[in-house]
Amino acid sequence: MRIVHLSTAHPLYDVRIYAKEAVSAASHDCKVHVIAVDAAKAPDNLVDEIETVSLKPIKNRFARMAVMPIVAWCKALSIKADIYQFHDPELLPLGVVLSLCGYRIIYDVHENVPEDILTKNYLPWWIRRWASVLFDYFEKWSAKKLSGVVVATEDISARFSGCELVATVFNYPRIEEERGGGSQLGRKNVVYGGVISEQRGIYSMLEATLSKKWPEGQYLELAGSVSDVLLSQLRKHRGWCNVKYHGALSQKEYFSLLASSRVGLCVFLPGPNHDESRPNKIFEYMAFGLPVVVSDFPLWKTIIRDSKAGICIAPTDPTSIASAVSQLIDDPYLCENMGNAGRAMVQRNYDWRSQEAKLLELYEKIVA
Repeated sequence: MRIVHLSTAHPLYDVRIYAKEAVSAASHDCKVHVIAVDAAKAPDNLVDEIETVSLKPIKNRFARMAVMPIVAWCKALSIKADIYQFHDPELLPLGVVLSLCGYRIIYDVHENVPEDILTKNYLPWWIRRWASVLFDYFEKWSAKKLSGVVVATEDISARFSGCELVATVFNYPRIEEERGGGSQLGRKNVVYGGVISEQRGIYSMLEATLSKKWPEGQYLELAGSVSDVLLSQLRKHRGWCNVKYHGALSQKEYFSLLASSRVGLCVFLPGPNHDESRPNKIFEYMAFGLPVVVSDFPLWKTIIRDSKAGICIAPTDPTSIASAVSQLIDDPYLCENMGNAGRAMVQRNYDWRSQEAKLLELYEKIVA
């Protein structure tokens, strides 16, 4: 079986697309191609069986949505594949056309796009409202014309209940790749890894480092991509003096940072693509034996309560974030107990292999 993944918004070595879905298919004797935006850093564990094609990035979002889908689909169709799996909504119109022409097309839905449109503050509110309604209808109608749909969360899955083949593939980590689980004694870092944005709580984290509750002399280690505009603004924030910014790290570098860390932060602000999400970073923290400080969304509270792996706080309350971090930093034995409990829970319930099976089963049904 030959599978082509294509994306006009995600980097070439995106964790979900390349390191999980593509690697899983390749490890089961599939021929896999990934077509996505050029990435500055390649991962340390490149897979020879996966062929990659880079797309030159276009910064203007409207030009990207107009031009790059045509370029991406042309490159994809130059490869004679059994399945074409795309990962961005701007690829949907041509995906439907190709499906109607007999190609096997899968739509991999990472986010609740109609709800996400409502948060696009660069658009007038009335445009956001109508765009959200229209895209919701178009997306559901289009998905029924495709061979299958892959979704990242249960709430997204509910939107596509009218489709014949839908696989909910959660973003769990590959446990065999993790190197955590050692003693908390000697660890010292408080870490956040991933895309850095206002909606993902960066200002709450910076304000927390200025709180009297924040551990004295403790730095916040940040690793991940951030826009140039936002980075310029963050450097002017008073809390930036308490930050060590590592930029975008390779997987090996990032895992090394986690292995030396004591606490993992994930304080996303409330939003349509956050409340019901299962961020990969939380499970990676847990896999490395880190207790976590996370937003008190109901789903997240259930996961953390069941695993006894950390503390849930109000993401808009920097003092609560600082207090939770301080509680963990000051008590390495509490850290170790929570970290061990979280790692054990990930190994039992949140291993990527359980999701890999669902994805491969979908492929088999589509080509049968």
